[in-house]
Amino acid sequence: MQSIDLAPAGSIEPVNLRELAKILVKHFNLREGWFECSVNFKFAVGGVGPDDDKTVGAIVALGGVGLAPSAAGTPNAVNAADINRG
Repeated sequence: MQSIDLAPAGSIEPVNLRELAKILVKHFNLREGWFECSVNFKFAVGGVGPDDDKTVGAIVALGGVGLAPSAAGTPNAVNAADINRG
């Protein structure tokens, strides 16, 4: 069983984009091609504050994380053939 390093607050240490791409390539069992992470954000604006003194506010939310085909050799690209051999 693999040991997991926990952050001080008890959460799992974050992974970088390249490691996340490797995890997703394994999860989807991709066997060929170069991939890197794609991240979708959602943005919203609106009035915030008391009714008499509203100011414009913004909200940024993570809409999703996935994989996108990539050119070989980009900094965060991973080769599915190297990850899922066999």
